[in-house]
Amino acid sequence: MYDLCASGNGCGRVPNRTLDRAQRTYAIGNGGSVMGDRLRRYLIRTFLAAFVGGLGTLAAHYSWNSLTAPKEVLGYGKVRAASAQGGAAMTARTRRVRQGTVEGEEVELPGGTWISCGGDCARALQREHLDFWRKREENKR
Repeated sequence: MYDLCASGNGCGRVPNRTLDRAQRTYAIGNGGSVMGDRLRRYLIRTFLAAFVGGLGTLAAHYSWNSLTAPKEVLGYGKVRAASAQGGAAMTARTRRVRQGTVEGEEVELPGGTWISCGGDCARALQREHLDFWRKREENKR
């Protein structure tokens, strides 16, 4: 892009391809060099790429620390859940945990495995224990 305000052909910035040789020479002679425009675009792109890369590295660092940090149990509780078909119901232990910077709740299945509640411990217990096999049978049909 070149600035042609002093050329007598009107003011404004115009793309290089619309200029004839004389206009291009005038624009370059008045600080609108082709190399300067390319260098400016290159530096902007390089800066943006470095900035985005830095943000990605920072996010990966915090994610990795959250995944590798030991779980800290903040407290215990109980939840009662009933089967969607009726008939079966149970009570299970829950716990509030923090792993790195992430906090959440987990429910204990009858075998001793703790699973994430995903916001609703009763629903997680129902889905992963009480209605587990019924749901698999429905999916086969």
